[in-house]
Order: sequence, then C-alpha cells, then structure tokens
Amino acid sequence: MTRLCIVISILSLLCFAARAEAQRSVALPERTLPVIDAVDLVVVGGGEGGLGAAYAAGKAGARVIVISDYTFLGDEYVAKAKRDLASGPAPQSEVAKRLFSKPDPADFSKAASALLREARVTFLDNSRYAGILVDAKGTLCGIATANKAGVQAIVAKAVLDVSQASRTADDAGAERAPWTAGTLRVSRPLADQKTKRLALVTKEVPMPELTWARLNKAEQALRETWNVVVGTNFAHSMDFHMPNALAMAQPLELENPRPEMFRVKGVGNLFVLGSSAAASPAAAERLMQPVRLTDLGSMLGTHLRAVAAKAAMPKPAELSFKALGGAVREGLAIRELAGRERPYRTAKAATVRQPAGAVPIWGEYEIVVVGGGPAGHAAAIAAGRAGRRVLLIEQAGFIGGNVALGITGFWRGYRRGFNQEWQKRRRLAYPEMLNEAGVDIWYHSLAVGAVMQGNAVRGVEVATWLGRGAALGQIVIDASGDGDVCVMAGAKADYINDGDLCIEEASFVGHYPNSMAFDPMDVAGATLHRVLVAEHVKKAAGIPIAQIRETRRILGDYQINELDVNTGRTYADVIGVISCAFDPHGYYMSDYTFAGLMISTKKVKQDVVMYVPLRACIPAGVEGLYVAGRCFSCTHDAQALARMNPDMLNQGYAVGYAAALCVQNKTPTRAVDIRALQKHLVAIDCLPAETFDEIARETPPVSEAEIEAAAQNPGQRKNLLTLALAGPRALPALRAAFATAPTPDKAKALCLLGDKEGVPLLAQQVKSLPTPPAEAYAWDGFLKVPELDGAAWCLAIPRDPRATEALTERLAACDAATGFNTLRSLTRALGRIGDPKAAPALAAFLKKPGVQGHCNPGTDNAGTQAAQFSKAMIELFAASALYACGDCEGLGRAILTRYLDDWRGIFVRYAGHALGLEDG
Repeated sequence: MTRLCIVISILSLLCFAARAEAQRSVALPERTLPVIDAVDLVVVGGGEGGLGAAYAAGKAGARVIVISDYTFLGDEYVAKAKRDLASGPAPQSEVAKRLFSKPDPADFSKAASALLREARVTFLDNSRYAGILVDAKGTLCGIATANKAGVQAIVAKAVLDVSQASRTADDAGAERAPWTAGTLRVSRPLADQKTKRLALVTKEVPMPELTWARLNKAEQALRETWNVVVGTNFAHSMDFHMPNALAMAQPLELENPRPEMFRVKGVGNLFVLGSSAAASPAAAERLMQPVRLTDLGSMLGTHLRAVAAKAAMPKPAELSFKALGGAVREGLAIRELAGRERPYRTAKAATVRQPAGAVPIWGEYEIVVVGGGPAGHAAAIAAGRAGRRVLLIEQAGFIGGNVALGITGFWRGYRRGFNQEWQKRRRLAYPEMLNEAGVDIWYHSLAVGAVMQGNAVRGVEVATWLGRGAALGQIVIDASGDGDVCVMAGAKADYINDGDLCIEEASFVGHYPNSMAFDPMDVAGATLHRVLVAEHVKKAAGIPIAQIRETRRILGDYQINELDVNTGRTYADVIGVISCAFDPHGYYMSDYTFAGLMISTKKVKQDVVMYVPLRACIPAGVEGLYVAGRCFSCTHDAQALARMNPDMLNQGYAVGYAAALCVQNKTPTRAVDIRALQKHLVAIDCLPAETFDEIARETPPVSEAEIEAAAQNPGQRKNLLTLALAGPRALPALRAAFATAPTPDKAKALCLLGDKEGVPLLAQQVKSLPTPPAEAYAWDGFLKVPELDGAAWCLAIPRDPRATEALTERLAACDAATGFNTLRSLTRALGRIGDPKAAPALAAFLKKPGVQGHCNPGTDNAGTQAAQFSKAMIELFAASALYACGDCEGLGRAILTRYLDDWRGIFVRYAGHALGLEDG
C-alpha cells in the first residue's frame, strides 16, 4: 500500500469515527401522546417530599397525580433505607406523623398508599419521567410519563419534582451550576450477616460527567461484595446528592423554610424538593432527611393548591411534547407502544403532539438483554462468558426477579446444566457471576421502545429518572417476562385476545400465594392491585413485587402446544429440556385438553419432558431479536409446565449463547450455527449427551396405518392423540369409521378436528350427560375435565348452529350456583358458535339471581379473591357470548361496557377485546 493510500485510509477512518460520534441519537418519530390526566399538580417521583405535598394539596381540594419509579412509595426511607430518624427532626405535619408511625418499610409504603387514597390523589407505580409539555410560548404545562403501556401526557398547572436528579428543570431550561466534580460520593445500605443491622457503605467513584452508564457503573461497584437484596427487600437504590445545584428563586434556609425556596428560578410553575435545591453538600444532607422532606412537602402542597387555584388549566390542543434534538444515526428509529395507563378507557382521550425528535444513545453493545429475571441474567452470563460485550437492562433495583424476591427455590424442573451451577452458588452469588462475565447492568431502566432498522431490532429505548436514552445492540434478547420489546417491535402475542380469560394466577409472597391474574400493562390497575393486596392483610409483607406466572405469550416461528408435550416431540434445533407437570394455577383452555388430552398433572409424581426448539424463541416476523423466559412461544396449557425457575435459567443461558454465536459469526438470529450451540449445551449438560442424537431430530409425522387404526377407537387416549397429531389428514379415515359405526367418541374426535359430521351425535350426548358436581373455583381445582364440560366445549369447535339447541337447553338448567367450569364451558361454547338463536337463553341466564352485579369499579379488595373474581368471570363469559350472538336488548354490550371501568386489569382487557375496541 502506498503512503497516499495509507493517509487516505486513515482520513476515511477518522471521518467515519467523527460522523459516528456526531450521530449520537436515534430518531423519535412524530406522533401523538394520549393525555391521561389534567391536574392542578403533578408530582415526579414517589419520594417523601412528594408524598407530603400530594397529601396536603389533595386534602385541600387539588387534583393531584404522583408518578413513582418503584412498585412502592418512599424513595429515601424505603428505597434507600434511610431509617435513622433520630438524627433528623421530629415529625411536625399530620402526614409525617402518620407516615413514620411504624418503622417497617412495608408498613411505610402501605401507609403512604392509604394516605394518598384518603386525599383522593392518583398515583402510578413503575412509571418514569419522560419529558415535559410546553405551550406555544415554551411555558411548562405538564410532563410525559413512560410505563409498560407506552408514553402518555399529563397536563398540569404546576409540577413538583422530587426525583433524584430533578430532570424536569433541565428540560425546562433552568439554570444549573456546571458539573465540576471529578468524583461522586455514592452510598448504599449493607446488612451485617450476623446482627442483620443496616450499615452504610460509601464509595468515591469517578464521575467526570453525569451519565446513566457511569451511574450504573458506580451502582455495580457498590454491590460487588454483597448480595442482591443487601439484607432488605426494599433497599433498591444507590444514594448520592447532586453536586451542581439549580438556581432557585430564593436561597435555602431550612430553619425558616418558605415555598419560594423550592421554586426553580425562571420557571414559575416548577418546584424542586431534592438535593438539586441545596447549594452545598451539608445542606443537601440535612434537606434529604425523610421526615424533613415530608414536612417541607406538606408546606409546599398547601402553597401549590393556592397557586393552582389562581391558574387556568392548559388546553391539550395548544400543547406539545418538548422533543430533544440531535444528529441521528441513519436508518434507525424508535417504535413505542401507544397505550394509556389503562386499556380501553371509556372517556375519550385528548392528545398532545410529539414532534419528531431524537433520543440520545447512552451505550453501544454487541448484545442487549432486557430483564434481569432467571432467563435474563442467565442469558447475559452466557453471552458475557462467550466474550461478547453485554448490557443487562433491569427495570427494578435488583437482579433476579421472582427468583430473588418471590419463589426463590426450585419446584420440579430439569435439574441439570447451568441451573446446577447457579443453584450451587445460590442466589447470593449471581451478581458475582454477572460481574465475572463482564456484563454491564443498568438498574432502574424501563424498556419503553424498540430501536428498529426496518423489521430488525437494533437496540432498546429506556426511561429513567435521568430521562430517556437508547442502548444499541447487534442482537437484543427480550427476557422482560411480558414480551415488551417483542410487541414494541411488531411481534404478535396471545394475551386475553383469544376470547378467554385464561391467565395463570399471580402470587404476593407474604400476603397470599394465589391471587387473581396480574396485568402489569394496565398500570393504574396494577398499582391498585398492589395496594389492595396489602390492605387485605393486617401486616404488610416485605416483598415489593408481584410474582407473575403469565402475561403475554409471544408468537414465535413455532408455537409449542399440548400435542408436542404429550408426544415428547423432538426438534432438530432443540436448545432446552423442560421437566415438570401441568400446573395451571387457574384453569385450562386448549381444545385438546377439553377433548381428553390434558398434560399429565402435578398430582402425578413422574414429570413430563418437553423439548424446546430455538424457533420457539424467535418472534415471528422480527429480525435481530430473541425471546426467553415465561413469555416464549407456547400455548397457555403448555406454558403451565414450562415456566419453572430451573428451566428458565437453562433456556436463558441457551438463548444468550445463541446470541453470542450470532455476533461472533456475523449471522442473523435464524441462521445461528445450531450445531455449535448444541455442542456447547451438551458440554455443560443443558442438553443430555446420552440421548442427544434422539432428541436433536424432527419427530416424524404419524403414518397412514397409525391413523387408520386410531380412527377405529378414538376413545383411547393414545388413539385420540394420534388423530389430533394428524389433523386434517385423519378426517377421511375418521369419517369412514364414524359412518360404519358411529359413537360419541368418534363424534367428539370429528368435532375436535373441526368437522361438522359429528355434531348431531355429540349434541345428543351433551343433552344426556349428568351435570358435574358444583365445584367452586380453586387455583388448583382444574386438573381434570368433567365429561359434560369436555363434550360441550368440543361440540362448539366446528361452529355449527345445530349444536345450539343442546347447549342452550343445558344452560337453561343452570344458575349462579352451577359449577364454574360447567358454566364457563357452556357460555364459551355458545359464544364460539355465535348463533343468534342462542341470545335469548344467554340473556335469560344473565338475568338469574346472582349472575350479574360483580363488576367492581371501586376499590374493594375482596375483588382479588377467588370467591369474588370467579363470579365476575362467569358474568363476563356470558355477556361476551351474548354479544357474539348478536346481543339481546343491548344487555351484553351494557355489561361489557361496565367492566371497562373495573379496576381489575384482565377484566378490562377481556371486555374491550370482546367489544372489538381499539386499545388506547
């Protein structure tokens, strides 16, 4: 190469590097944001100062909303474990006295929720600050918030920011002292292993500039020598004070506090109650004492109520989101969800314009993993050990998810491979495993957008108390548990959109183990669910998260179903082994299960073995993305045995190593070197070496001879399974066998395969079968299928109106005391057929005593209990069936519409889907 060529090459590289450095943002397309509230005061953060202000303003008649990063309230006392109240002032205000009456952090959060509800203050858990709203003059008129439903707008007369960095002030153009600190003092509580007392551990960490990546490096450094929960389940946050103060309207004087000391200079309706309001470290230390913050907040709340009373409410049509600028990376754009804080809100939403803008790039990695639960942190460890640059994004302040704060042990599962290393080191060690693998972790980072390049995912947008930023990656792994990134990227999912309410129950460890299913995407409903669960028991529990078993299930390149499980289907691209039993924590929904092919249940000691192909971890229609964890691609009945901790750990590891191979070999997700992946999984015992050749091949289809033999006697489970596996191929033989010797078993098999030939005979059987005993709903009560329930369900599969008479006749004999499963089977069957002739019978059933009236638009905590929510389910099943059959005097629509205002998220979602509404 000539000297000139070398010079040209160097210059080209320098130009490319300069261009890449300049393009440090990702495009945020123009769209509208739904307005979820218009208030006198919006409080940014769930800190004590904000709680005091919200309570005082609310009690004085102001309309107030609080957005909190956490799933609990109390940023200083609870999240940072600042429990040394003796070193600060005694409570003076009513709210402070009531908040600090009990020392337990769970009791504090419970009391805070109760106080806000008493003052009629709205509050949202797990919702992050996402920017500001301005009018045409640039005046601050509210904020945007981001959560699992999307990004929404809150119009407000005044804003109080009590968050860690007071980001609203910077976005509003407030004056702030320059960042001159080269280091930052950070601290975190540590529990003594013998005395269990909390002590403060402090470090001086490099911080030449305040960035999210550097803050999380400091967080990791603080956590290196102790466990994930540091002796208290709520102590999730690193503490520090902002060294560069904001310019305030008046200097801070804590001995003589006045509201103007907390008003940001130059931004008349913005107030800050945090360390940014203090001009010195000593002043910040005194200001941030939990009791003092609460009392100051109480003073501010009274003042802000008076301020708001004199101001006019901004009009959403005249507002816009203040978008950030910046040079954007070519070809990349962010895709976000557009939902409101509740799905299917009955009130029409105003909107504000979000102009085209940009989100800064906060980090670039080879692999980005979203979700630090069992599958997510295992995936990150695998990719990191393979030598890749990995980022793990976690919405909470700890790693482990349910396996850290919830069901911490192993129940069944395939106990080989990576999960054995994990178990030997135990849960206190997996932060060390991440550290050893060189994984970067971003705590308190909620994924709210997918960075897209065409249909390929190239990163993730996160919302934090420092604002919004993007992390780019060549491969992204969605281990969020809810399939958040998959759905943002355009993948499809099953989630109460299939005509049923079949979602496994959640648990609240310390409260009770099995509760109504939890909908984290219904942010308002999920917040209230958490509050009502705590109210249900006398002593608040020390677990700040719900233990969720099922939400979205992503539709992948392949969806594992009950037939695959029952036959032990094998795959050429097998990456995992699951060993468990059918454990639905609720009821079943598969046609195959109703027909008699239920997966072996937990009542049987012998586990069922299920194999997982890589294609079930690839969202259909999306490139650059894997999915791991409970939301991978399988049906509800299959997922009921495929979500156990040991199996999710191994699955996450396998997907993480697959992503590492893709980066290493520069291949897309679907072209990974599957043999290299399997070889590694065999080497670490995630796949069994002794049977690998048998399980790493495609199970052949059933033969014609097997079909012919099975058609003669489908009453035997083995034969019915053969026919179900054959699908439409089995129909000629089954029809011939039925014509020769018709039996109810053959009729049911025909209906199962969607053939109408068996409807008349099966309808006669439905008429004659005895009604099963009236068993109440129980979380573990659905491990068998009564004969009538199975026959009625299968009768509806071909959607033949000839089935209507038999089903309506049976429904007419039912009332509110009939067994849950029988009522569900009959009403769902009629709704599936959709015959208008069934409408009178469904309406008559709904009018029987005790069937209607179970909607709960208020805040009754009994609604989380099976005795109550199961009645609501029957009312919904019957109403949706009536609506599907054409309705009767508007009764079905009226009931479903009422449920749109129920506080229980899964009921809202079900009703909205039944009505055919658009979410948002």
